[in-house]
Amino acid sequence: MIIERAIEAAKRRRQEAALQDARAEPVKTTATAQRAKRIVVEREPISAVTLQLDRIDYNRELCQKTRILVPNSVLGANSGALDAYGILRTRLSLLMKSKNWTTLGVTSPGPEEGKSVTALNLALSLARDKNRNIFLLDLDLRSPRICSYLGIRPKTEIWTYFAGSSSADQLLFSIGVDNLALAGGVFSTSASSELLGTGRLEELIAYIRTIDPNGLILFDLPPVLNTADVLVVAPSIDAVLIVASVGKTRRDSLASAVDVLSPFEVAGLVLNRSQETVGDYYGS
Repeated sequence: MIIERAIEAAKRRRQEAALQDARAEPVKTTATAQRAKRIVVEREPISAVTLQLDRIDYNRELCQKTRILVPNSVLGANSGALDAYGILRTRLSLLMKSKNWTTLGVTSPGPEEGKSVTALNLALSLARDKNRNIFLLDLDLRSPRICSYLGIRPKTEIWTYFAGSSSADQLLFSIGVDNLALAGGVFSTSASSELLGTGRLEELIAYIRTIDPNGLILFDLPPVLNTADVLVVAPSIDAVLIVASVGKTRRDSLASAVDVLSPFEVAGLVLNRSQETVGDYYGS
């Protein structure tokens, strides 16, 4: 499993990192130090902690009901959904490679439009390629869905990390799918914007980069028109993918969402619950 190999490699570099730190110049301005830190992370994954990925087995029967395409899913085999997500995966991968993007948020104009199902199925589809590690983080702190759709409860709720009561190395867990790590929770908080604005998101991304500087990080974000959360997170990630739902998303709501996100990179639009052919599943 690529993630496990990356973790083991990070452990072996722990002593080397400590030696490098001891030889580093003692005096640097804050800005210079931050730039140096980014350069080190990009060139060489250095981890100061020992990470153990707990495995939490998903509920296959529940995944069938919630339309989650876990491995050997009957839903995926019979519905053509795997092909649809395969097309989405391929087009997004090509776009992100051409733009040098490694972080992607998934949002929607409003609630109940399929963004969490899309984010989770996209992460599962990307992990099937086995070419890189995929990290899926549930940042919809007011209404987390990722874990609920899988029928699991993590040991550490992701909101506690942003509240400062847990650390980054406690968050990630596995559901037994190669090359896929997740972080999320089942409890909600109304202080989501304040928690996401603490600056700890950048620290979490940097921590994941010490494990794998080339991994792809996906974020399940809240609906963009419901809270300020997406605007808080967007400056810290490369691009945002918008999910709309046939029969649910209003045209004016979609236009408003696109307008709100105009200062940021928008990777494209996923049309959820569409009756169109697979080839029309994804548009940008």
